[in-house]
Amino acid sequence: SSTVTLDVDLNNDNDFTDSGETGYATATLVGGVATFDNYTPLTANTTVRFRARVTDLAGNEGTSSASTVAIRPTGITRWAVGSGATDITPDPLTGGLTFVDFNAGKLGRVAADGTITEISLSGHTSTPADVAVTSDGGAWVGGWDSPVVVRVAPDNTMTSISIPGGGDKPNGMCVGPDGFVWFTTYSGDRIGKINPSNNAVTEYSVGSGTTTLDIVAGPDGKIWFTANGTGQVGKINTDGSGLTLYNLGGGTGPWGLAPGADGKM
Repeated sequence: SSTVTLDVDLNNDNDFTDSGETGYATATLVGGVATFDNYTPLTANTTVRFRARVTDLAGNEGTSSASTVAIRPTGITRWAVGSGATDITPDPLTGGLTFVDFNAGKLGRVAADGTITEISLSGHTSTPADVAVTSDGGAWVGGWDSPVVVRVAPDNTMTSISIPGGGDKPNGMCVGPDGFVWFTTYSGDRIGKINPSNNAVTEYSVGSGTTTLDIVAGPDGKIWFTANGTGQVGKINTDGSGLTLYNLGGGTGPWGLAPGADGKM
């Protein structure tokens, strides 16, 4: 296959002889397309001049004329956090993001300016599975290793809220339209809600073997959840009435779910 090499006029001085400019990136031409994976990122919202050199299998090389290209941001920002980051959700109070690290047993926050802070949840849970954030900036963490939901205030004060069902493992977390914090219980075959005003817990049975995993507030004002063990998706009213389960077919094991742009789940 032919090889495509890009030369870049990094300092816009109308040549390609400065350090790092010649051979800026190289890729193999496949089906008329060259995909460049390894290169030094360029500064967004600037312009640079490129030229391409193509070398065939016989060693013959052709060089294109230089072209000016506008560099646009990708819209993707990456932050280096622990390897066990399992869930992330917006913080409505600060405009930042809140996440949990399952492997490290930590809660993390990404501020609007990209600053990252992490705190240990030691003594409350060592395997945080999911997190929801209420309007006051409080983080509510499902403790996979024990039947507790950990409430973390904006000042990092922590409170463990015991879940009454035996063997429950709080997994999915969400804030409902009622302002309560909702959770799934995995092996408990229940879903539940916590009243943020007094930390009172209410649970609802949703059927034997359901193995509830994810939970979200739907656009219809109901609480939706996945029943991994029975291959179902369910919904319930915020007062615990109107439980409805939808079968997805044999062999299915739904995990996550989210509302779509069309208002469906």
